[in-house]
Amino acid sequence: MEKLKFNLSRNEWMVLQSDQSIYPEKIKEHQAWLERFQTGDFFYLIVLSESTRATVCSEGVTKVLGYDAQDIHFDFLLDLIHPDDVAVMEEFEAEAERFYLSIPEEERWNYKTQYNLRLKSKTGKFKQLMFQSQPLRLTDTQQVEYLYVFTDISSIKTNSDQYLSLINLRGGESKKLYRQKKKIEKLPDFTMRELEILEAAMREKDLPFTAQKLHISLETLNNHLKRIRRKAGAKSTVHLLAMTNENKWLKKE
Repeated sequence: MEKLKFNLSRNEWMVLQSDQSIYPEKIKEHQAWLERFQTGDFFYLIVLSESTRATVCSEGVTKVLGYDAQDIHFDFLLDLIHPDDVAVMEEFEAEAERFYLSIPEEERWNYKTQYNLRLKSKTGKFKQLMFQSQPLRLTDTQQVEYLYVFTDISSIKTNSDQYLSLINLRGGESKKLYRQKKKIEKLPDFTMRELEILEAAMREKDLPFTAQKLHISLETLNNHLKRIRRKAGAKSTVHLLAMTNENKWLKKE
């Protein structure tokens, strides 16, 4: 049986036969597997289906998350997932499993699973990562070897939308298995006064007019908004209002 190996120093895939000879025509084919995922800073793992221990972890994990490659295993990465993303990931994985069980076994090798989630870096900062998974081969012990790729998309992904894609890499139809899952952020610990100010700011938009409506000075309003932004993790008042609208923090049930 062919064995797939990634040569880190040469940055290429190699297929090794039992006689250890390298087939050049196979190198380009399997190198293309990794190139499909390269859209930014990334790292990858190769994991067996019956084990969470990575047989290979690329050194790119240090640049993306700050951890040493030799310390990485899949359970460790699961512990880094943002608490609000855990349920979404579980739902996506369950939906992907349902799909793969619904198609012939030989067709499953033609698909990759893709969705985005947040992982905590060594500095404590959460990063938006695109996760991609694809089966590589069946081992001699009949375990499936998977390629997991994590790509940093923090610079282009700023909202809370999360997507699941099941993509046919052989040109086959996706059967419209692309789905959007809207995640709603929990309401921060605002006081009643802060909620009143936020509601007025959402309604009036113009801050001087908002201050007038609330019978406070513009300086006092700005101080309130500064505390509200800090609690919400907003970069600006405009960002705060966008987050409030997106997450329906003021929606009356």
